[in-house]
Amino acid sequence: MQAPKSSVESIVFLLTIALATAFAAGCHEDDKTWPYGTIDVGWFDDAGDATVDAGTTEPGLPAATELFDPLGIHEVQLVVSVAVWDKIVGNAKDHHLVRDWHQADVRIDGKLYSKVGLKNFGEGSQIGNPDKPNIRIKFNQFDDSAKGPENMRNLRFKASGSDRSFVREPMFYDMARAIGVAAPRTSFAHVRVNSKVFGLYQVVEHADKRLFKRNFGNNQGKNFDVGDTCN
Repeated sequence: MQAPKSSVESIVFLLTIALATAFAAGCHEDDKTWPYGTIDVGWFDDAGDATVDAGTTEPGLPAATELFDPLGIHEVQLVVSVAVWDKIVGNAKDHHLVRDWHQADVRIDGKLYSKVGLKNFGEGSQIGNPDKPNIRIKFNQFDDSAKGPENMRNLRFKASGSDRSFVREPMFYDMARAIGVAAPRTSFAHVRVNSKVFGLYQVVEHADKRLFKRNFGNNQGKNFDVGDTCN
């Protein structure tokens, strides 16, 4: 790499070195390889009309072994009324609408979580494909004692409408954690709504009190781009 010849080139040079260092730190310690595996991008596309059997996993990634396993994929099915889903899609198409909580059932890797809260979130990230909306699930919206997998209360499923590679956000959060910045954990999921396949989603930890407590030892803290009110 040649030495920079101007102040602008110097800034670009330093940013390149910083990003390369952070990326290397985010790789696995044992093999220093790309942490997201080899993924078949052919099935990342928009929502389709196909149906699949329960428990089926997509090609390219094995079944996830834990909630935030970047090397695996979860099987997620939402069971929701047509009227409620139409409202979710409507919110994705017009984010000025009021986003109320709706009731739904969700099955994650074969385990059923009943009467969870369901709503849409996000704005510009859905412009590219509003028919595949971002989904937020709050397990204790209608039952304060309810919990999701690994005792989570909130999960976000991002359609990645503005990033068809599906790796920009996981990479950024991975690099942030590698340099000591508190950031949500991520993984991937193959999502169906009733029997309709909606394809790949990013599973993103919601920035709530539990994230703060895990990183700071208390329930207080400031955050960046949490996508919704913390609770």
